[in-house]
Amino acid sequence: MRHSHFPHDSGHDLQPAVRALGVTAYTKGELEQATVDYLRAEKEIAKSGDAEVVLVAADNLAALRLAYPNYFLDTTEFVARLSAYLSE
Repeated sequence: MRHSHFPHDSGHDLQPAVRALGVTAYTKGELEQATVDYLRAEKEIAKSGDAEVVLVAADNLAALRLAYPNYFLDTTEFVARLSAYLSE
């Protein structure tokens, strides 16, 4: 299964300047294609420098959120750890 979404016809996966995010999902059997697409996207953005491309893997969305909370802008764990440290 492959799904791609590029808001504003960005052509890149993450463009913070215009708050655009694109996601392409691959099955486990498509890892080789995912890697090829990732490397191609990295070369494309190297020219402009205004976007980021990441390649991550997880069994489901909940696992992805747990493994990569920064991609979801979830600062809950960071704030909890900082609070615990400051209260010591």
